[in-house]
Order: sequence, then C-alpha cells, then structure tokens
Amino acid sequence: FFGMRLTGGIQMAVVGATIAILVGAVAGSIHAIDPAHFTPFMPYGWTRVGHAATLIFWCFLGWEAISHVTEEFADPGRDVVRGTIIASVIISILYLATACAVIGTGSFGPGISEVSLIHLIQLSYGTSGVLIAGIITLFITTAPAIAYTGAAARLSYAISQAGYAPRQFSVLHTIYQTPVGGLIFLFCCFCSILGVYISGIITLDVLIQIPNSTFILTYFAGCAAGLVLMKDSPAGSLVSAISLILTGIIFCFTGWAMIWPVILIGLWIMYIRKRRSSLPSHPTDSN
Repeated sequence: FFGMRLTGGIQMAVVGATIAILVGAVAGSIHAIDPAHFTPFMPYGWTRVGHAATLIFWCFLGWEAISHVTEEFADPGRDVVRGTIIASVIISILYLATACAVIGTGSFGPGISEVSLIHLIQLSYGTSGVLIAGIITLFITTAPAIAYTGAAARLSYAISQAGYAPRQFSVLHTIYQTPVGGLIFLFCCFCSILGVYISGIITLDVLIQIPNSTFILTYFAGCAAGLVLMKDSPAGSLVSAISLILTGIIFCFTGWAMIWPVILIGLWIMYIRKRRSSLPSHPTDSN
C-alpha cells in the first residue's frame, strides 16, 4: 500500500536474516554430515524425482515477479538483469548447500521432513537456536508475501490498462500511486483461501499444488516467449529451449492439478469474449 521503496528496505533486512539462518544451519551441521546418507542415490526412480520437482518448484517461484515491478527501477535494463543474475547464483548455492546438509545429517523422513531446517538448527545450536530461528522465521515468511502482493497488484494494474481485466484493477492511490484496485482484489482472494484452509476442506499440500501448476505453466509460456524475443541471440535461444523442455517435463508431473490453469484460461477467455461483445460496434465507412 505504501509502495515498493518502503517494502524494499524491509525486504533487505529480512533477506539478510534468511541468509544468516541458512548459512548458520549449514555451517553448524557440517560436523554431523555422514557420506553414507547419500547412498543409495535416487532409490525411488525418476518418477518420484518428477513428483518432488513439482513441489520443489514452489521454492523457486517469484522470479517472474520482478518483471511486474520494473516501473519501480531507475534503470530496469541494467538493474533487473543484474539483480536476477546475482540472486539466482546466491539462492542456488544456498539451496544446494541446505539440501546437502539435510541429506548428509539424515534430517528427513517421517515426522522430520516437515521441519528439516529446524532439526538442523537444533543439532547445531540447541533449543535456544530453534527459538531464535522460529521468531525470525515469522518475519521471514512475511517478506515474500509483501513482495509478491505488490508485484501481483502491479500486474493486475498492467493487464487492466491493456484491456484484459476489469477497469477497477487500474485504480491507483491518490498519494502513493499504488494499485489499490488490485490490492483489494488480492485481499479478497487471500481471505477466501485462508477460509478454505481453516475449514480443512482442502489440505495444505493440495493448496500448494493448485497454484503451483499455474505458475509452472506460466514459466512454460515465459520460456516459449524467450524463444521469440531472443531469436537473434543463439545463447538466449538455447537457454530458452532447454528451460522450455525441462519446465514442460515438470508440468507433466503436476497430475490432476493441471486442470486448474485450464479452468482459469477458460474463465479468462469467457471474460474477454463478454467484454468484446459489450463494446459498441462502429459502422464501417463505406467510402
């Protein structure tokens, strides 16, 4: 609501805390890593790897959000590319190091996999470390919500301005110039999802898989767009093609959840057709 400049400062503090927790957990658990935990390699076959990839994909969501807030950058052509590359390197290193620490220490399995990171911290720093990490994590979970809500509201504003969404989404705040129309819509969506989750009608893993399939399909479309936009760049085309193939393979493992983006696309097509049919037709000039 107050804009990306304020939330950006909060983000930096939270990201610093996140990195500190991950580095501390990994470094503190090095002494407990046993190479025997890495064998056998891939014991359940490629099928289980594919299903796991669909859930792990959730951890990498958010890269596309930076494109929605490019208006907030002083120099998008330089800053967005530079920021994306730096972030991808840092996050990949942190993720791989954390995964190796979890597997190496045996911090997975029934009753542990859900809290693997907390288990790592307890091995290294005891109960006090777990309490401190838990308090910090409360704020860490807020950070991506702030960033993604702002980006999604900006996206709703952009598609509304382009005529592909209700015009109410393009309403801006008179002082902060933030897309309050999109924020109100997202607020209603969040309340609905929380209501469904609290009721217990749909479990958390199902709730994650539903939007996950939509995001994977969005990434698939983005990779396809990369083939078109970077057709003059051999390296760009190659990377886009590889990403397109891998994303398509991952999408195949989403199972029944792939129905959800199909429903959304259908609803969007119906809206566009209804909108076009409601527009006044102008007679053509016979001359």
